Amino acid sequence: MARNIVTGLDIGTSWIKVAVCEFKENQLTPEILALVKRSTRGLRRGYVINFDEALESLKEAIGDAERISKTKIKKSCWVLAE
Repeated sequence: MARNIVTGLDIGTSWIKVAVCEFKENQLTPEILALVKRSTRGLRRGYVINFDEALESLKEAIGDAERISKTKIKKSCWVLAE
């Protein structure tokens, strides 16, 4: 049976936050598998000033979340919020 896992990502000027949760049958709330907070590099005042550093920060945060949750984050569905 396939697992129903959702990943949330918040990229800010100071921090990148990643939450990995699993929705299970017969449960009203998801089970939190991983919460990660890493400092962001390559951004200033909401703008990307160094793409490579910003991308590396994002990869590190997602890698930590995958390691902690023991889950591979494979697909993306982007929802942008201000």
